[in-house]
Amino acid sequence: MSHLPPSPSTPHTAPGGITFLRETILQRALYIVWISAALGYLWVAWTLFQARQYWPILGLTLILLWLSASVLIRRQPQGLRIMALLMTLGVLGSLELLYRGPLSTTWIWLLALILMAYAFLGQRGAYILFSLVLLGIGGMAALHLSGWVAQLGIAVGETSPLPWVVATVSWLLVVGLLMASYAIAQQELYRALQEEKALTYALEAERAALELRIEQRTRDLRRHRTYLEVASLIAREISLEADEETLFRAALALIQRYLGFYHAGIFTLDASKEYAVLRAASSEAGQRMIAAGHRLRKGVEGIVGYVVETGEARIALDVGKDAVHFKNPYLPETRSEIALPIRVGQEIIGALDIQSTEVSAFSEGDIQVLQAIADQLGVALERRQLVNRLQEYATELETRYRQVVRQQWRDYLRASHKPRGYRWHTNRLEPVTVPPPEIGQIIRQAQPLLKASDGEQGSQSVLYLPIRARGEAVGIISVKFKGEGVSEDTLRLLNNTAERIGLALENARLLEMMRVRAEREHLVSELGSRVQAATDVEGILRAAALEIGRTLGVSEVLVQLRDEDQEHNEGQPGGEA
Repeated sequence: MSHLPPSPSTPHTAPGGITFLRETILQRALYIVWISAALGYLWVAWTLFQARQYWPILGLTLILLWLSASVLIRRQPQGLRIMALLMTLGVLGSLELLYRGPLSTTWIWLLALILMAYAFLGQRGAYILFSLVLLGIGGMAALHLSGWVAQLGIAVGETSPLPWVVATVSWLLVVGLLMASYAIAQQELYRALQEEKALTYALEAERAALELRIEQRTRDLRRHRTYLEVASLIAREISLEADEETLFRAALALIQRYLGFYHAGIFTLDASKEYAVLRAASSEAGQRMIAAGHRLRKGVEGIVGYVVETGEARIALDVGKDAVHFKNPYLPETRSEIALPIRVGQEIIGALDIQSTEVSAFSEGDIQVLQAIADQLGVALERRQLVNRLQEYATELETRYRQVVRQQWRDYLRASHKPRGYRWHTNRLEPVTVPPPEIGQIIRQAQPLLKASDGEQGSQSVLYLPIRARGEAVGIISVKFKGEGVSEDTLRLLNNTAERIGLALENARLLEMMRVRAEREHLVSELGSRVQAATDVEGILRAAALEIGRTLGVSEVLVQLRDEDQEHNEGQPGGEA
């Protein structure tokens, strides 16, 4: 198995990373070897000192110092620290093998050397070092078996080749087993680390996608909330507008102020229900379109034509790719468009058209909130139409009521034989039977009239005030003043007086009508009682003719039953006329 180096994308200090794991193993191995080397150094140095071999002591001391620096100074390059670890293990193993032969702990040091080389140099480096160690073991065995080591003054315990062969084979067996197990463990470790890294990347990507979706959702919610607030503002603002044009302008002004689209317009169907006509717009180009009489054929031209035909909202995310979109030369920067129907009840009367300079500026979720704005326009128009109809109905009722009041006063005055007015003149009150010529003008215009004139007694002013009964002018008050003007207080006093007089006259007329009606009802009741006093047909006819003629004072009364034979004879040719 080839050694898998750490991924360059893995941070060196990230817990759980390959580099971090290698650093942890290296540092702990350095601590263990440092302690072991320090203890072994004391024994080996004392042995060499007794043998008066000072150069090896110096070499061991330098190696121990290098190892100490690698343990204590962690800022050194990792390669130098690995080299210090491997060299220390190799030197300790070589010295053990040199001085104590094959029957010693040298094989533990050499085994640790191979395993550390496998961990830090990879499989290839471990095999190379393993080969060098085998050559070193063979060379050391040759030195011992040849007697050269004994010549150096080093006591040798065993000089036969069998211990060397047995120890070497046993060591090779252990090294092979450990290296195979270590390779499998290292492979599983790297696989687990790679899976963990892939899972980490997947989680990071999922988190980034989730954050992006949350951010997009937040923007959508914020935009929808803005749309709903604008719909609420439109509902509040346009509820007070008196006519459609002002209502449309107010709604588009709010849309432009809070939503800031490139263009917004309101279309309504014409009288023939064939074209959607642009009635109001938020942009300067839209104003030019209104002046040019811009209109779109229903069901044929543009998104607006489609909406007023089908009654369904439509979005063009990219107007260059939408076959229904109408390419308007007045709005060349339009990239996306949405149109929503405006309804009054169940009837589609127009459409709200909104255009943006951004591609995909609208979504399916915008239809619901923007439709609320279009619905508010429809509700306002319906309310406006209802108010107009109520006003027309109230005006018609008022006109008819005034006509009834006028006719009732006309009938009353014709039936009345009393004076129609009184004049106060030179401290005298006298009746008036002929109305002044100005009464017709005053009654028609129902407004006060002031005329100035010059007479024998100087300049004078005549004030004519209408007398109203339930809103209908039924008479006038004429007042002469000296001079050319009338003060505001006097005019206010006379107006209040005219109102009181009109109310009193109407009440008196109604009271008199009620009295006359009561007298008639009483008369009818008496006539009925007298007629019902007779017990036969002839008596009833005689009593009816007598009582009607006597009560009403007429010249002739005829009460007669129907004669079918006479009617038949009159209907035949030659019958009596």
